[in-house]
Amino acid sequence: MQYAVLKTAGSLTRSQAFVARLINLRKLVFALATIILMPVLFVLATGHETATQVATAIMIMGASVLVIFLLRRTYMLFIEQKISILYWILYLCGVEIFPVSFLILLVVKNL
Repeated sequence: MQYAVLKTAGSLTRSQAFVARLINLRKLVFALATIILMPVLFVLATGHETATQVATAIMIMGASVLVIFLLRRTYMLFIEQKISILYWILYLCGVEIFPVSFLILLVVKNL
């Protein structure tokens, strides 16, 4: 969904180069998340109580670092292109926060 929103916004605003950089940044963060968090997921799969608690803490810290990295890099991309902070906030709301909140809403409603 995020990829489709970015591609649509890029074609409407004729800024495909900038959108391509955003997409590449998202791919980089996904690859880092896979490399960092996958071993922790394997530990979670073992099901040991103490290992599960430690692995959960490590996953939360790793995910937090990756989110901060993504936010910082997107902010720097917007500043580099001399795009207003308002547009960065709109980007975060439309592309980053909305899909996650939508998924959380679906999970909560199904519980």
